[in-house]
Amino acid sequence: MSTKGSIYYSDAQHIYTECFDDDPLNPVYLDQATGVGNITITLSVEAVAAMLVHHVAAVQHIRKWASKTDQDLDEFVRDGVATRMKYKGSDPGTGGAFLASAGWAFYGSPDRPEEDQIADGLREAKHWRGKCKDAIAALDAEIERSRQAR
Repeated sequence: MSTKGSIYYSDAQHIYTECFDDDPLNPVYLDQATGVGNITITLSVEAVAAMLVHHVAAVQHIRKWASKTDQDLDEFVRDGVATRMKYKGSDPGTGGAFLASAGWAFYGSPDRPEEDQIADGLREAKHWRGKCKDAIAALDAEIERSRQAR
């Protein structure tokens, strides 16, 4: 009979507590498959709680992006480009100069025509939304698999 109180289990990970552990910190254990064997990491309950809060916030952010409509993305991109255009030409080293140049990966150079930045921004935003939808689908499938394994 196992003395492990499973919190989560998959082929690659097992997160659990020990039922008869007398440690006053009540640690949580993570067994992780590494490809060359397993390692076990001992974590405090506080550390696990902090990680969960961080991951829940990240998942909420990803779900929010996955649910954005084309209109939401259009407004987001147009607002971003408008901010860049407003601060274009600001003195280097100022917050305005930073805002003008922010978003190179999304919009390209702030010196490009506004409509080109919007077109590139929309393409990137839709790509990001697709990645978020894929991530949420994979997460939901893993949650369902975990539920069925119980």
